[in-house]
Amino acid sequence: MPQLLDGEQEAQLIALRLGPPPPGFGNWSLRLMARQVVELGIVGSISYETARARELVRRIEFRHTPKHGSWLNIAECELSAMTRQCLNGRRIGDLDELWTQIAAWSTDINTRQRGVEWRMKIDDARYKLKSVYPKVIV
Repeated sequence: MPQLLDGEQEAQLIALRLGPPPPGFGNWSLRLMARQVVELGIVGSISYETARARELVRRIEFRHTPKHGSWLNIAECELSAMTRQCLNGRRIGDLDELWTQIAAWSTDINTRQRGVEWRMKIDDARYKLKSVYPKVIV
């Protein structure tokens, strides 16, 4: 598959997306971004699907996760807490500022070493969640 945007064009697209939308628009839509990159001469032509794909791929960060267990529940709890405590109702227009705010929140939370309080007993969890536990034959 040919590369749709080179590094410089991709950087300009990302900078455009992180900046304020044009006058008269409350936020960036994919079609508006596609139109703007053509009008600004960043590319000769582009579909809004290309802009959408770049936006989505840029957000993906691959991590290895365990096959079994309750790690997903803990991750969902942490994301919910971060959203409520760190980002609630705030509009952060700069990616570096977002990383700074999340790092400060994360450092504060990690210094307190909060744990997860499970309310389900081990035997109950094994019975109710038997589909996610590995089968061990002795």
